[in-house]
Amino acid sequence: MEKINFQDTRPTIEKHMLADGMEQVIDLHNSHGSWMVDGRNGKEYLDLFSMFASMSIGYNHPYVLDNTDRLTAAAINKPTNSD
Repeated sequence: MEKINFQDTRPTIEKHMLADGMEQVIDLHNSHGSWMVDGRNGKEYLDLFSMFASMSIGYNHPYVLDNTDRLTAAAINKPTNSD
C-alpha cells in the first residue's frame, strides 16, 4: 500500500471527496491520552470529544499497547454470537 506523508494527506483527500471540516491530520503514533497531535506540524490539541466517544480511553493507552497481540488475536478470531 502506498504511504502518503502528512503534508500531502489533505490535498490527496480533496482530489476524491469533499474534505471540509477538520483540517488536522491525526498522527496516531504520537497522539497520547486525550491529546491529538497534528502530523503536519506536531501541534497538540486537547480532544474534548474523544473522537465523538470512539476514543473514550484516549490515544495509545498503555494497556492497549501492552496487549496488542491479545487484542489482534481476538479481532482476527472473533466468533459470531447469536445474542
